[in-house]
Formats: sequence, structure tokens, C-alpha cells
Amino acid sequence: MTALRQRMIEDLTVRNFARRTVDCYVGRVARFAQYFGQSPDRLGPEDIRRYLVFLQQEKQVSWTLFNQTVCALRFFYQVTAGKPWYTVRLDSTRLSDAVVLAVRHEQYLALDPDQVFQSVGKPFALIDCFCVLNDAQIRRYFELGCEVKGLGRGHVKRIKDEVRSRTSPAAADRGSPPASRGAQEKGKNR
Repeated sequence: MTALRQRMIEDLTVRNFARRTVDCYVGRVARFAQYFGQSPDRLGPEDIRRYLVFLQQEKQVSWTLFNQTVCALRFFYQVTAGKPWYTVRLDSTRLSDAVVLAVRHEQYLALDPDQVFQSVGKPFALIDCFCVLNDAQIRRYFELGCEVKGLGRGHVKRIKDEVRSRTSPAAADRGSPPASRGAQEKGKNR
């Protein structure tokens, strides 16, 4: 085992990544390095872009495998190699219609709704399984036209209603402020 691989395993382990995630990330970075026949710390942004294009267009991998590869490479470059991560823009037509946030990793907690929307390229469904998103992030996803579902978070509907009432043409015609209208609608559902 190379020192670089061992360091990545340690970096993932001390951050409480699950064993399967550690194995997956290390494997994805290893495949990336094998593709070019070089150590990944000697490869740069253009190599990352070329590899991701290869996965997407030639190998036609699933969104899951593609996303795992991006996450693994991002972790490797930012944490293990200590290099900047360059956002790689690709054709988003193959990207999923849904994004699932199932683990409270630091990377997910810091997601910017506008950047996620730009990466997907169209409105999508976002499923927040473990309360990763805060209210401001949920509100922004609704403003961008996305659908947000949160397990055990009844206030997601309240935020959705507030955003929809602010942006609805009918709301402007009625002339009532969004907060009071949301409270009236909430009262009707009881």
C-alpha cells in the first residue's frame, strides 16, 4: 500500500466515514490513477475533467458511480493532497432528477443551493433524510423551483407554502402579506 493511499484511508477514518465509503472512495481514486497510469497527486483539473467525461460519455456509468467518483476525487484533492478543488462543469442532461442527502458529512452541510442547482441544471427533487439542510437552504431550494422532502420535518411544508405564496401571481393579486396568508392556510388544515 502506498503512503498516499494509507493517508487517504486515515483521513477518511478520522472523519468517521463508514468502512464501505472508505473502500469506495479509495477505489474510485485508484481507478482514476490507473486510467492515467500516474499517481493522482500528479494529476490536475484538466485530467479530472477528462476522466469524468470518459466516465459519463464513454463508459456511461450510473449517476451513483459518477457522483461517488466526484466526491472521492474532491475529498482526495482537498483533504489528502491539500490542493484546491476546481469545480468541473459537465453536460448536466444525464444528471438525476433527485438528490438524496443521507449522511451528515461536512461536505453536505456546506452545500450551497445555488451551486447544487447550477450543477444539476434544472429543478429537481431533494430528499433530506437526516436534517442536513437548515431553513434558509430549504427556502432557497423552493425559490429555485425544486421540491424538498424532509423526513420528520413537518416545517418543510410551512416553508414551501411561504415561498409559494410569495412568488405566486395570485398572492400578489390578493394583496395579503405571505406570512399572514400562510398562517391562515395552516389554520384551515387543522
